[in-house]
Amino acid sequence: MLAGLIALIVLITAAITVAVTFIAVNQDGDTPQQPGPQRPPAVAVPPATSPSTAPTTATPSHKPTAAATSSEPPTPPTSPRPAPGRPRASSTPQPDRPAIAAPPGPCNRYRVTARDMALRTQDNEGTGEAIYHGEIATVTRRGTPTGRTDLWHVTTPRAQGWIHPDHRYWSPIC
Repeated sequence: MLAGLIALIVLITAAITVAVTFIAVNQDGDTPQQPGPQRPPAVAVPPATSPSTAPTTATPSHKPTAAATSSEPPTPPTSPRPAPGRPRASSTPQPDRPAIAAPPGPCNRYRVTARDMALRTQDNEGTGEAIYHGEIATVTRRGTPTGRTDLWHVTTPRAQGWIHPDHRYWSPIC
């Protein structure tokens, strides 16, 4: 019993750490600057003097522009932004709002309204799958066979698993 309580505390601490890291990511997808050594700015390469000395590789060469040849210092090239993608799914409440379970009722169909929801096992371990925003799930069981009442079993045409029934993520479709 004590080992289970300690494991739950460790799991909650890890979930809060992941949630805080997720919140720290900028809206446009850039990650916050990490402390440590930074890459030095790029140095402009002088232009080739004749066609025979021009680089013959397929990689683009960095030739100075009018701005680089002026008295202003060269600016470092910007790294390409990461491709937009789905944020990491979460089934744990955000740390700034308490988790309140949706009251059980006659409705067994719910739409994911807030963000993607991570599916879990009946032992509350992540499966790596998620139910996506806008997807409709059918609740097939409220509470696990092992007595956990804080999880619901849901199915979709694409996936199935256990989730936290948090009203901030769901809206009933009856």
